[in-house]
Amino acid sequence: MSEKVLYVFFHIPKTGGTSFRFHLRRFFRNDQILFLYRDFYPQLDTNEKVGNFISNLTAGQRQKIKVVIGHKVYYGIDRLFPDREVRYVVFFRHPADRIISRYNFSRTLLVDYPEHYQLNDVIQNGQIVDFFDFIKQSPFSNNSAYRFLLEHGMGSEEQSADQNLDSIKNILSKFYFVGLTEKSNEDFLFLFYRLGLSPLALRLNASRKFYEPRLDDLATRLQTRNEIDYKIYDWAVSLNQKSKDDDFYKVVRKMKVKRFVHAPYFVVFLLFFELSEFLARKSKTYTRFLEIIGRHRYNKF
Repeated sequence: MSEKVLYVFFHIPKTGGTSFRFHLRRFFRNDQILFLYRDFYPQLDTNEKVGNFISNLTAGQRQKIKVVIGHKVYYGIDRLFPDREVRYVVFFRHPADRIISRYNFSRTLLVDYPEHYQLNDVIQNGQIVDFFDFIKQSPFSNNSAYRFLLEHGMGSEEQSADQNLDSIKNILSKFYFVGLTEKSNEDFLFLFYRLGLSPLALRLNASRKFYEPRLDDLATRLQTRNEIDYKIYDWAVSLNQKSKDDDFYKVVRKMKVKRFVHAPYFVVFLLFFELSEFLARKSKTYTRFLEIIGRHRYNKF
């Protein structure tokens, strides 16, 4: 990975970014990654504040950063790194799958961490709502990917939806890579190769299945409130397919072989991770310990 290259990852919620974030933390030093998330920098709640924060880093600090990732990344952040080759990356997920995943995720947090997380989109009048009430009331089930991209510099509230959609498509066409959560087995491996990471990908942030689709018309029902998200997703699929040439698949094959060779290590690591996840669910002390370690290790800027 060239010292001049800077990877900037837009983390749209529920697209697999937590898994990617985990692997970055394993392989890069704390001063090589800028995590733009609420749990790292709660005060950075606007694009302007994020820009000011990065601008106030020293030239040496900015030069060390190899990856910027987070829910607070915005398009245009490359202007703060004028001497670097900035490669924008984003992952999309089928809108129906994202919405189902969000519902299961919210329900999982209520069960596993009832004292820490109370997500209002699954609570109504003090009661947990079922999935179909959730999609009626939750902002997440109403073009949430589109609104996320608007809030992060890819459009304007002053423009029409069609104008914003054209703007988003144009910007995404300039990205270094547009991945798909459904294709993460190969898309992650390609990016791991570019970043110089191990291919031992691990799926994290997996939720319990409080709702699994059983109705054939579910996607159609969800599409009525997510027409723009569906159009953006279709565009992402076309960009993803266009980027996959012979070199892409050559890289993926190489990484799959490497993953197979390292399989024994992966098994040991997986067992350790599962144990840690179990302790985090069962022990408040262990959870606080992980939070303290995380803050100490990564909140260095």
